[in-house]
Amino acid sequence: MKLIKKVSQMFLLIITNLCFSQNNANNILSSVLELDKSLLYKEMGAQRFILSDKNQVYYIDFYSNGNDFESQIHKNKYFFLSDSIFNVLSVKELNDKELASFFNEKKHKTLLLENSVLDFSKEDRMLYLVYLSMENENYTDAHLYSYQFYNKNTFNQYGYGWTPGQPQIGYVYNLAKNVPREVMFEIQKINPDRYKTLKIKQSKIFNDKKIVTKMYLLKGDIVEIIEEKGEWLKIRYYGKRMVEGWIKKSDVNNP
Repeated sequence: MKLIKKVSQMFLLIITNLCFSQNNANNILSSVLELDKSLLYKEMGAQRFILSDKNQVYYIDFYSNGNDFESQIHKNKYFFLSDSIFNVLSVKELNDKELASFFNEKKHKTLLLENSVLDFSKEDRMLYLVYLSMENENYTDAHLYSYQFYNKNTFNQYGYGWTPGQPQIGYVYNLAKNVPREVMFEIQKINPDRYKTLKIKQSKIFNDKKIVTKMYLLKGDIVEIIEEKGEWLKIRYYGKRMVEGWIKKSDVNNP
């Protein structure tokens, strides 16, 4: 009886860990997301991409004019907040400097969470974050944001406080498609463990049952590693259309 109970507890722990792995907020935000084509960026002639790594959020603005291109990267430190703490802070009349001072207090630093879990079985799928700027080991600026997820590939980013820096309706980000090669090079520099280059002439893509499909990728293509199982890697390729599937681990550099 004790053995059955112990096995049941172990099984529950495995299932819990799997759910956490699937809905780990940092893991979901590590994929490449693109700002929905808003009027602002249409006028600028730019595409904006966003991804996160090690509690840093990176915004990559890509400008293209014929054969010329330019990319600008903006970086912010972020932490997650519980909904109760976020709701209290978002209704207070705190400016950005006062909010930064609040988190500089030792007793409040424990409110800054390095990770969070998204429950996609619920209707209200929200992440609450604070972006922090630091100088001489002190926070100097802070911005509150909520990410409302419609599904695992789409969220609305809404800013609060004195300088939300975005329209009242928020900014919608979708899983990116057709990411410029120059942007993928920048993304690989940011997170080389997750984004790998194919090293063989032609890498065949397999489905979930490890049956080969008609799709393939070419040497030099950069892919996102979503999952690893033995000698297999589940990958995502941000080409003219986004492609997901399995490839051999030996197909990529430094697997």
